[in-house]
This record gives sequence, structure tokens and C-alpha cells, in this order.
Amino acid sequence: MDFKKTLLATTLVSMATLPGLAQAATSAGNGSLGGQVSLTNSDSGEVETDSYTAIASASYFFTDGLEAGMRVTYNETETDGPGNQSSGGDAFVLLSPSVQYNFLTDSDIVPFIGASYDYSGAGDFDDTDFYSIYGGSRFFLAENTALRLEYRYQEAVDDDDFDGEITTFTIGVEWFF
Repeated sequence: MDFKKTLLATTLVSMATLPGLAQAATSAGNGSLGGQVSLTNSDSGEVETDSYTAIASASYFFTDGLEAGMRVTYNETETDGPGNQSSGGDAFVLLSPSVQYNFLTDSDIVPFIGASYDYSGAGDFDDTDFYSIYGGSRFFLAENTALRLEYRYQEAVDDDDFDGEITTFTIGVEWFF
């Protein structure tokens, strides 16, 4: 399923759920801290790729639906196969300012969409920047704690060394204050 269909399906399913208790956590003037992880394994028959991603994030709510934030992403990828016999792995760090809009902010399930520009400052892709669009949902477990599920599409910006796109599904926890 391509990114647009996945993003639309995730948003519609999240918006179709019944609203629960009001969540003051996503109100204007509040902030959040979070962490997410992603593990990926792909095997095309000849080439096997394993990838690990860890993300730390912080954000501020300007209105009940609009938030701006910053995330730091660390990714390490190992590739095994012809021409890449037991590659030691490629690693990179991204610094990503973002803008996100949250729907149904008075619900226990808060779907969102967002965009970011991802600066790579260290690692094997230190001259590669990406733009990202993403969507997902926050599932509030308590008044100030949410489980975050996110699907993200990234594409390199004017880079001769990396010609491709990255899609990632992450899961994480966020704390609101």
C-alpha cells in the first residue's frame, strides 16, 4: 500500500473512533517529551537489510491542534548480500524541526498529520537532507501519557549519493506537561 493510502486509512480509522474523556494534554501552552523506536528487516532474496531507529522529541502546543517540535533521530542499518558482504552498517543522525496538526484533541485517540525538514549532521549521510510528511495517532493511556503510532515518508533533497525514499512505521510513548 502506498504512503498516501496508508496515511488516509490511518487518519480515517482514528477519526471514526468515538471520542473519550477530554485530554487537556494537547491544549495550547502545553508541551511534550517523547521517545520512539523502529526495527526493520527486509529480505529481497539476495540482499537482507536490518535497520534500527531511535528518536527523542520535544514539542510545544501553540493552539489546541497546532504544535511545533524538534526531534533527534539516530539510525543504523546493516546490509548483507552480494557486493555488500556483511556491511559494517551505515549510521546517521537527523535533526528535524517539525509542524504537526492534531485532530479531535478532546478525545482519547488523537489523529495527526505533520511535516518536517530533516538535517543530517553526522554519520554516513552527513550531506543528505530529507523532507518528511507523516501521520498517525496518539492513544492516551492516562491524562498526560500517550502511546504514539506514526507512519513517515522521507525523500532526500538534491542528493547524488542517496537516490530513494524511506518509509518508516514507529511506535513510542509521549509525556505531556
